[in-house]
Parts: sequence; structure tokens; C-alpha cells
Amino acid sequence: MKGSNTTTLLDMGSGDDLVRYAGNDITGKIDGGAGFDILSYDRKDSQTLYSDDFFNMERIDMVGTGRLYGDTLVIMDQRDIERNGTVKKQLFVDGERGDYVEQYLVNNEITRKDLFADSDGDSVIKGTNGIFTLDNGTGRKIKAVYDEPTKDTKFVYLDSDGNKTAENYEGNIYQVYTSDGGRGFEWLIDIDITVEGYTFTPII
Repeated sequence: MKGSNTTTLLDMGSGDDLVRYAGNDITGKIDGGAGFDILSYDRKDSQTLYSDDFFNMERIDMVGTGRLYGDTLVIMDQRDIERNGTVKKQLFVDGERGDYVEQYLVNNEITRKDLFADSDGDSVIKGTNGIFTLDNGTGRKIKAVYDEPTKDTKFVYLDSDGNKTAENYEGNIYQVYTSDGGRGFEWLIDIDITVEGYTFTPII
């Protein structure tokens, strides 16, 4: 992809869209437009994406399974969140262990909260030993299971006795980060991703 730092490189328009990107670093800007929009990037080796390269996005996905190389998302300015996550003031960042969120300068600092959310952005309650309680009206519990080949944490439902079932939870769990004056915007970052300035502690 080619473009300039001040030019919209790709305008996805209205609707829910997915852009898969596997080139060099983006030098223009990608506009997700209205709807729930996903930017998925992986060029099979390490790649860096900058938060000022995209806007009107709801999810950033650092794709890969069992990779040797991690990807990086650099937060250039904490207020970049306000140009994204327009559906619920939340920007989801998905990835695996080895992926990294970097905080570029002092004006991009984000604050980690002792809060967690599911793939809908709704709160979940963290227990012990990788167990979470879904706050979606069901109160069901899920347990984290780390998959070494994919470097990804997955989840299974528990029964009423706390035993694992054969039913997989098809969502994800995110740590909540906030930024810039408490205007309600949140970075929801995959629990497998390391965030600069914070010690990475595996859920399991």
C-alpha cells in the first residue's frame, strides 16, 4: 500500500468491514467508516502498525498461529482512541503471546485497570486459576486454556460443579485500559498481549 501521512489510503465506507493487510508498514491512513470494522495484519514476520495510521476502526487483529515473530501496535497518541471504537467507545486489540503494544511518548500513556471484558465489550469477573464469570445475564463460568502451538489463550465453559465441559467459549477476554481524561474511551487489549510499562502476567 502506498499513500501519505495526510491522505486517506483506503476508505471502507459504511457497513461492517474486514481489511486483511500483509504488506510493509502503512504510510497512508485507513478509514473504517461506519459500522464494526476490523483491520487484520500479518505478513508472516514481525510487523509494526501505528495508531495514527487508522481511524473509525473497532478491532485491530494481529493475526498468526504458532508464529516465530510477534507483531507490534505502537500507540502514537492516547487520543487516537477517540478516532476509533466509535460503536461503543471501545477499541479491541487481538493477538497472541509475543505480540506487543508499545507506548511511543509520554502523551500516549494508557492506564491498566483491574477490569476485564468479553468480545462484546461487556464486563466479566476474574476469579482464580484462569476462571472468569460472564456478566451477560447467564452468570456462566469459563476457564482459560493456553494453546502452546498457536500461542493463544482459549476458553471452555465450566459446568455447575466447576468442571470443564466440551463446549468452547467462542469469544475472547480482554484487559481494560483507559486514557486521556476519562472521557469513556477504552482500549480492550487481549490478555495474551504484552503492554509496555506493565508486567505481563499469564492468566494461566
